Amino acid sequence: MAQITKLRSPKTERIGIGQQISTWIDDPTITGERLAMLVVLMNHASETGVCWPSQKRLAGMLGWGRGKVGQVISDLIDHGHLEADRRQREDGGNSSLRYQIIGFCRKLF
Repeated sequence: MAQITKLRSPKTERIGIGQQISTWIDDPTITGERLAMLVVLMNHASETGVCWPSQKRLAGMLGWGRGKVGQVISDLIDHGHLEADRRQREDGGNSSLRYQIIGFCRKLF
């Protein structure tokens, strides 16, 4: 199972979204499921690639169960494409994970 870690500040050059997707397509460690997850996360991401959609939301958007969502996220973390850290609610309970897409930085126009 993937290790949940503290997010680090991304150090990336700015590239376009299409170029980012092409880069992922050319990467042999990115399967179709991983690519689908990265694109959905990218659509939620800030300019620096940070987002925090719930796994329930991701499952609904992808038509997957939450178990599959967790496994694909774990695979992306294990292959160095994603980092995640836990967020806490004010009452101390767990909230959604915060994700950092590694190497992603939305090009500003």
